[in-house]
Amino acid sequence: PINESVKDYLLFIHAWSGCDTVSAAFGKGKVSFLNLVKHSEELQEISNLMNHEWATQNEVGHAAETVFRIMYNGKEGDTLTTLRFRKYMEMVMKGVMEPEKMPPTERAAYFHGLRVHHQILVWKLLYNDPINWGYKLKD
Repeated sequence: PINESVKDYLLFIHAWSGCDTVSAAFGKGKVSFLNLVKHSEELQEISNLMNHEWATQNEVGHAAETVFRIMYNGKEGDTLTTLRFRKYMEMVMKGVMEPEKMPPTERAAYFHGLRVHHQILVWKLLYNDPINWGYKLKD
């Protein structure tokens, strides 16, 4: 059974960790992300933001960078660029390059957050015109 304390975060957890319309981070599964959210007040606050229809693009995008920082064990103040560099240097030292295990770029994280936010609003039946969020309509 699902712990009562995480039910408010399920849409965020499901969308963030990968679903039919949103990609997943390599090697970061739903259960491990659920446990992260369950034990992190910061991730719970970000979940609340992602569930809110009035969140701005910048709020959502920058919150997404924070989520990835936490997922990849970064410290407060670390950037994803710093984490990518550290991971790259670890791989160089080991002599094994596995780029799929690196954190995303800051811009990729930003747009992942926008996709997650949009998907949550769709599930909650709160229409959010994608064109207002930078998506383009093409014939």
